Amino acid sequence: MALDVSQVVVSTSGSGPFAKITLRLNGPGASNVSGTYSAGANTLTFTGLAISVANGGSETYTVNAYYNDTTSLTDNQTLILSIDGDTGLVISSNSTQMSGANTAISNGTGTAVSITATQLVLDTVPADARQVNTSDEVVSRIAFQTQPVIRAHDGAGNLNVDFIDSIAAGIQSGSGQLDGTTSVATNAVIATVSNLRYDAAIDGGSFVLSFDDQASGSEGNIPAITEANLNADVVVSLWEYSLANRLVSSAAWLSALHLKYRRTTRAAPPI
Repeated sequence: MALDVSQVVVSTSGSGPFAKITLRLNGPGASNVSGTYSAGANTLTFTGLAISVANGGSETYTVNAYYNDTTSLTDNQTLILSIDGDTGLVISSNSTQMSGANTAISNGTGTAVSITATQLVLDTVPADARQVNTSDEVVSRIAFQTQPVIRAHDGAGNLNVDFIDSIAAGIQSGSGQLDGTTSVATNAVIATVSNLRYDAAIDGGSFVLSFDDQASGSEGNIPAITEANLNADVVVSLWEYSLANRLVSSAAWLSALHLKYRRTTRAAPPI
């Protein structure tokens, strides 16, 4: 007698975003049938099936999946599926029944959500609150008060927490010079530059920063990013006053006064 199954219920667990994934049952008696996920019951139910396994035979069924929503995913979340043949199948009363002594099977520790970075994102823009001209974003010749922070995302904006690479900072345009720490290794999630500064050639000088990864990095060569229209305020930190010309002028004045006095003395009438 054949085993006739009209419904399969799979238990779900793990940290994965099951609501953002369409899971399908596929095999000889089910051609990519989409399941219905219940967050409250932690189950995935496949209904309307016409599975019939001949007596003494066997059939293999697999669950495949695709994202129906790729936004707000978390890297390395897990998707764990398990099924107990004694409780997870709806079987026709006129067919072979399960033994009642089956143990649940699963995909072990689960399938992980994997996010691959395709873009760098400047998460924190350089800034400073010490400028005199408030239309300028940073102060020249001192480390940015707020240092740039770079993250690696996929095309949907999801953060790649396994991204390991070196990020180099440079100047795409501007007449000044970039100094400080210009290359930093990512700390799994984030690259925070420290002590970076811009030495402006002119007050209010405009410049464009660029950030790029290594071509040999874990995610390959990701396109560089830029932050345009930053301006550096040149702030006076020390007054220097030269007395050289004043001293020369004073010496000449005193000398002239002395010569005049001597001439006046010699020309005075006798007493």
